[in-house]
Amino acid sequence: MESGAAPLRREHSSASTRTLDEDEVDPHLRSVAEVTGYAVAALDGDLGKIRDFIMNEASWQIHFAVVQTCGWFTSRKVLIAPGWIKSVSWADRHVHLNMSREEIRSSPPFNPSEPVNHSYEEKLYDYYGRPRPRMWTP
Repeated sequence: MESGAAPLRREHSSASTRTLDEDEVDPHLRSVAEVTGYAVAALDGDLGKIRDFIMNEASWQIHFAVVQTCGWFTSRKVLIAPGWIKSVSWADRHVHLNMSREEIRSSPPFNPSEPVNHSYEEKLYDYYGRPRPRMWTP
């Protein structure tokens, strides 16, 4: 993240909403309150649910969705960048990823009590083998 950039913060799903006129509606635009709780599906089955979001306070850009994984023995929180989402089924309330459940479950864990800093983001992007955001390049 560039120095002087606004800090990232967790966005709780208590955001207020307003009704839009028909000509204002974007079929791909949803509030964080709407998307919180959507099921997350990996290539090989359901993985968990979206529990929260991490966003830039200045730009309102969502940097990560916080996903609560669930399974037989473990439950943990991991971060997924919006660009890593393959598709969203609004009617079924499902977010589809192009990754396996094990790949996501083994990713660097997210601890809500620790900051999401540049070092953590590097580790996350490296783990998934994804290109880093352009704002990281000199």
